[in-house]
Amino acid sequence: RGYIKTNQISGSYFEFGSYRSEMQFAAFHILEQTGAIKHYVGLDTFEGEPEAHAEDFTYQCYNKPGDFACNYTEVKNFVEKYIGEKGILIKGDFRKKALIKRCAKYTPVSLAVIDCNLISSIMASLEFILNNMALGGIIFFDDYLYNIAYLTPMEDMIKRYRIKLVEHGFYPPFAKSYIYFGSAH
Repeated sequence: RGYIKTNQISGSYFEFGSYRSEMQFAAFHILEQTGAIKHYVGLDTFEGEPEAHAEDFTYQCYNKPGDFACNYTEVKNFVEKYIGEKGILIKGDFRKKALIKRCAKYTPVSLAVIDCNLISSIMASLEFILNNMALGGIIFFDDYLYNIAYLTPMEDMIKRYRIKLVEHGFYPPFAKSYIYFGSAH
């Protein structure tokens, strides 16, 4: 909160894999007083883990389709009640380009949380984030060490985009965050 407020990293909070939107609510509760966050966007299928793509089986894939399912209407009601107009839910598989295009109107991204398990979902969310991140924005990887297999594809994407990320912190037991310092593409 202090970093976002002090540096006025203006934009939106994005959460890829919002499940019941409890972290989205916590972000709102913590970050709203900074005055820098315009929207709190949660993306999820709300039907559980989507079907794995072939690339997902290159890495360990512990979940099965339907894991982490939750009732969309209940989550929507929760977001409307506790976040209000700034709370945005986008339902569907965000690996699909048409769905991810709907997010453009909420950019730039000032803080992004990647909380999904399939490498295809992680990489789709990271590609959107890296193309829309505000300078100085934060990328937070939940389950970072749980999904350690995605490090190589992530590092390849960072090199391809010529991205500069600086490690911001490690949060036990599995999370890690980075500050985005731009790209040369």
